[in-house]
Amino acid sequence: AGGAVLDLGFEVTNPSPIGYRLVAPLNLLIGGQVLAKAEAGGVVPAKGKGIISTRFQLDPLAAGRAVIGGRFDFQVSGTPLLEVPGLQSYSFPLSVFFGGTATRP
Repeated sequence: AGGAVLDLGFEVTNPSPIGYRLVAPLNLLIGGQVLAKAEAGGVVPAKGKGIISTRFQLDPLAAGRAVIGGRFDFQVSGTPLLEVPGLQSYSFPLSVFFGGTATRP
């Protein structure tokens, strides 16, 4: 099968006295194109921090030169859903959730 894998982790800080679960279907964009989809999820405690991680599996033929070149910029978009157990859920679409630069080893 082959392909490239991009593992991402990000820290979410919650100043609220109520913890929540974060679930996010995500899109990985390179050069403005969606090249992979994944889902991230985790618990963010009350007045604490949570580490949310996900893994994108890329088809190198679809990624083309952006990935083959060794270093590339990326953006992640999606619609995070905050779930507060027993109370409510809130979702909000983000055209850019976060971004960065990755280097191929």
